[in-house]
Amino acid sequence: MKENTRSELINLVSEFFRIISGAIDEERDWVKFRKLFTSDAKLFASVKDDLGNYTIHIWSVESYMSRLEQFLKTNDFYEKAEKIEIDYSNKIARLTCNYIASKTEEFSVILKKGVNHINFIQLNDEWKIINSIWEDK
Repeated sequence: MKENTRSELINLVSEFFRIISGAIDEERDWVKFRKLFTSDAKLFASVKDDLGNYTIHIWSVESYMSRLEQFLKTNDFYEKAEKIEIDYSNKIARLTCNYIASKTEEFSVILKKGVNHINFIQLNDEWKIINSIWEDK
């Protein structure tokens, strides 16, 4: 894999986490957030209920942003990627990372940890997220 491709993908994921992270009163750059994705991108969460059954939640970028905005109105929230692995082939790529979410910027109060699989496509020499699926540990 070209080192600049690896860097571009890591930077894109870092930007995703940077935009959604912040204090309750901090404005998020939703215009920039939308630009990280293809126009028809989807976000998926595999969620385990109290009985151990899994369900899949599916959002468009717009519906995910709307849901997240409601949460961020009443919660400080910080998230970052750890242990990143990338599989790459020409114009497509998959990034797998562990993530950690916290109520504090210092990550001293951990909310959750999990795994995220993000698929990318390169369009007009620009990498975009086409979908993402995650699961809390």
